[in-house]
Amino acid sequence: MSPERRKSQRVPIGHGGNGKIKASVPVGIRNLSQEGALLEVACPLRPGAAYDLKAVVDELELAVQVKITRCRAGGFVTDERGGRVLLYSAGAEFVTGVESPDLSRLKDWLSRHAERPPTNGSLHPA
Repeated sequence: MSPERRKSQRVPIGHGGNGKIKASVPVGIRNLSQEGALLEVACPLRPGAAYDLKAVVDELELAVQVKITRCRAGGFVTDERGGRVLLYSAGAEFVTGVESPDLSRLKDWLSRHAERPPTNGSLHPA
């Protein structure tokens, strides 16, 4: 097992963390940390690109800019019509230098939820 390279603990998110990127593309939030998030999306996102992310996780609302660090196929899910949809898993880093009230609220939220046990299941984009 390789050593953990992340600077802060990731908090897994169960069903209920979702939002939009590029103002119209639905995303699921799989986990959050002080530095970024793991997103689940139905289209590939270009690594190195910056996007506006608006999301809601429990009572936490975020409107932040993220930079995609990686994106790869994550697996298939069944859509509402019974078809198969390929979902991508994208690592997103919060843009440094942004000191928004949303990121301050995120830090408070993370400190309250850091010990929460992980939930099973994959998020489906809203």
